[in-house]
Amino acid sequence: MNTSRIVFVLLLVVVSSACRPLTTARGTVVPPPSAMTSQHPVPPAEQKPPVPALFPPSPLPPPSGMKMTLEDEVRDLPDGRIAWSTYWKLCWEPYAGAVAYEMQTLTGEGTSRKLRRQHDTCLRIEAAAGENAKEKGLVNRDLLLALQSGQLAYRIRAVLDGDRVSEWSSVMMVGEVSK
Repeated sequence: MNTSRIVFVLLLVVVSSACRPLTTARGTVVPPPSAMTSQHPVPPAEQKPPVPALFPPSPLPPPSGMKMTLEDEVRDLPDGRIAWSTYWKLCWEPYAGAVAYEMQTLTGEGTSRKLRRQHDTCLRIEAAAGENAKEKGLVNRDLLLALQSGQLAYRIRAVLDGDRVSEWSSVMMVGEVSK
């Protein structure tokens, strides 16, 4: 008998023993850990058999209709200069039954565990900004947006009553636009 079979047989013995009641030397029946709902065991006579789920709940589809756009804002400054900002805007279709939406930030360093919650169906963030001579336009705007798209992204899910949530949307890169 090889090692993996021995480990498998031992695992089966441990699992099966955890599923049946134990009888002590005095004849007292101790229910298995699965029958304990709190620190006080439920007597076997009062235990109700679990109701099997015939159809487990199916995952809810993610929000849809994602549209990504860029919006530029330019402000005149003295001496022929401008201050400009480019905002990345992500919008999606309202989700039936949603009470809110959660956004998860993804960066080059990983996925944030902290979720941002909002009620609106759009997210707008500054993706690039600069200040320069007016005749030069939006200097390095495309370069700054390209850098953002490789470093920052979001995904969205709907929050429904009863602490239910939809699946996550696909990942949307900041700075990219819908086609």
